[in-house]
Amino acid sequence: MSLPPGFGAPVALFELGPPERTELSPALRVLTERWSGANVSVRAVCVAGPAFWQTQEIELCPALIDASVAALGDLA
Repeated sequence: MSLPPGFGAPVALFELGPPERTELSPALRVLTERWSGANVSVRAVCVAGPAFWQTQEIELCPALIDASVAALGDLA
């Protein structure tokens, strides 16, 4: 995935996984490095949480909400 030329907004990426997972997937790590190399301010973090997109039930992921609020707070 590429960004348009001159893209200047900061990017926050969140990768959901099991609690014991602390490192980004290889694909997300490569993408993050590529964008950083293009002078994009990018932050990627692993967040422990359920795979809510794979269920018909409503899933809550407080850790994802917290990580999103923290990322937005960093912009202020």
